[in-house]
Amino acid sequence: MVARREYFGALCQLERYCIRSLVGSFPRYVAPDHLTALAVAGSLVAGLALVACRLSPWFLLPFYLGLLVNWFGDSFDGAIARYRRCERHRIGFLIDRCSDVLSFCIIILALGLSPYLSLNVALMLLVAYLIHAIYGLMRMVVDGAQIVGLGGIGATEGRLIIGLWAGLIQIAPFRLGSLQVAKVDVFDAVCGALLVGHLVIFVWRVAFDVRRISVLEEPAVSLDRAKYSGDKFFVVYDGAKSRSQTKRDVSLDSA
Repeated sequence: MVARREYFGALCQLERYCIRSLVGSFPRYVAPDHLTALAVAGSLVAGLALVACRLSPWFLLPFYLGLLVNWFGDSFDGAIARYRRCERHRIGFLIDRCSDVLSFCIIILALGLSPYLSLNVALMLLVAYLIHAIYGLMRMVVDGAQIVGLGGIGATEGRLIIGLWAGLIQIAPFRLGSLQVAKVDVFDAVCGALLVGHLVIFVWRVAFDVRRISVLEEPAVSLDRAKYSGDKFFVVYDGAKSRSQTKRDVSLDSA
């Protein structure tokens, strides 16, 4: 699927430089689909390692390895397809988007089953991620723009934040859920408030896009019957202009 790309991730420039530097060095037998499968496999390794961290903090090492493999496969699959001019715009888009959503769902849910985040907060994070993913798909359909990152946080930044969070909680002297007010975890309440704020921002962005697109969008040509004489006349509205045509000049299929 062809669409212009809009980059909003804080690390997008550095990431794009790394991709351009390395994309030509891949052997020919490495196909984009292989890297997509590698990204999903990396997310599975990272997810299983996160859950296993309940047994030993040493499982953080395979978690970071899986996270790195997931980034590697996800970042280079589309880049190789574009570099080799072997893009499959529709099938490739479907496979890439589905693998991205599956990978992040695995990692986020595993984070909720790990000792580093409660399941309640992980589900809130998952809702926020899915809202962003759906928003990106809607923008692509109505605006022809592929959103890469939002508010400085894209897929790469998200992986980095999750990795830093797990490491920080592992070495921190405090534990989540230790602070409660009226039997309510303060951290969960704060994350819930952030989720509500995210929903408000989402509604604001949609309203902003509606206003912006309605101004830029050329109104569809509509036909309105004006009067009857020997031949039927139609008024053709094209933006702010209008003109009259006879019925013979107008295709009713465009109405």
